[in-house]
Amino acid sequence: MQPLEFILGVIEATAWPAVVLAAVFLLRKPLASILRALTKLRYKDLELDFGRELRELGQQAEEAHLVTEQTRKSRGGPKEPAELLDEAEQLAEEFPEPAVAVAWSAVESALIEAAESHAGSDQHRRFSPSRNMKFLADSNILDKRTLELLHGMQRLRNVAIHERWNAFGGISTGEAYEFIRLARGICGRLTPNQ
Repeated sequence: MQPLEFILGVIEATAWPAVVLAAVFLLRKPLASILRALTKLRYKDLELDFGRELRELGQQAEEAHLVTEQTRKSRGGPKEPAELLDEAEQLAEEFPEPAVAVAWSAVESALIEAAESHAGSDQHRRFSPSRNMKFLADSNILDKRTLELLHGMQRLRNVAIHERWNAFGGISTGEAYEFIRLARGICGRLTPNQ
């Protein structure tokens, strides 16, 4: 093989990857803004539409009478679910994904409070939300519909947080507010006397 043929072969092999990399580099800002505007993700057999799934969970919550606008009194110490939900609402306009994460933190806090009040110990503070959900379901404190709603909300929280970093888009402000509304309903159901 002649040196010239070798160089020509290298150029031919790297031409398409170089063009693609250059296009991605030059168009990175417009592509990023387009990807952030997406609220639907489809990859092979997986398809997730945050808004559609959130509406379905909202309907399930309505049917289970979980959505309320009750607020709770703060007892001091760590932030109460109601305080976290108020913070989530403040974030939702500018930062919808973190607002969903904060709202989910309120649900996690309510799960801990409910599990601890029924177990009579503080060991549930160290447990995962899934483990606390299972405990409450096994104790017949959570019905099947509420448990499914919690699992769906947990999945949506994961999508809201991790999708953004994967450049597949984010969620809208309206969707964040709807998630917060669902979280208020769940928190009200888990700790109704607060």
